[in-house]
Amino acid sequence: MNSKIPEDLLERAYQGKSTKEDGLLLLKVPPFELFRFADELRSLAAGNTVTYVVNRNINFTSRCVGTCGFCAFRTNTGKVLSIEEIMAKVREAKQENATEVCIQGGYFLRLAWTSTLGL
Repeated sequence: MNSKIPEDLLERAYQGKSTKEDGLLLLKVPPFELFRFADELRSLAAGNTVTYVVNRNINFTSRCVGTCGFCAFRTNTGKVLSIEEIMAKVREAKQENATEVCIQGGYFLRLAWTSTLGL
């Protein structure tokens, strides 16, 4: 098959030395050719072993002044969880064998960043 991916780009990718410019060039490659190449690189890097992380995402507040288009839970008057409530959710995650906990919340001007230092 005649590849539309330049040879020098392929070599950099195999060496783990791809550049931002390479990424832009890959946008011009036909999708299924790009998918095959990505799968080949994945196979070389990880074989066929699939892993996963048991994760718990804890939102300490839905209160936010932002206007992000992707957020589905933002409110102007949402509750702010206390450290005790957050830690209870962390303990629940541990009971469910979570190996990772992400704590995040809205952009809330009156919530001092120091209020989360106790976590």
